[in-house]
Amino acid sequence: MSDVFNNIWVTICEWYQSYSSLIHSVFPSQLGDLVEGILDIIVVCLLIKIIASVAFGTKNNG
Repeated sequence: MSDVFNNIWVTICEWYQSYSSLIHSVFPSQLGDLVEGILDIIVVCLLIKIIASVAFGTKNNG
């Protein structure tokens, strides 16, 4: 079971490194850091909104 989670974590890290490299290939160093940070915040907010709407949507519908 531990190997499954390790493999998932390694995959997530590889995807994030690719995503970060793509952003930094388009934008210079500090601007790339800023853009990456803003996109990270947007993604986290969207994930929280999706999880909250699923969690509380089923409560309100039931």
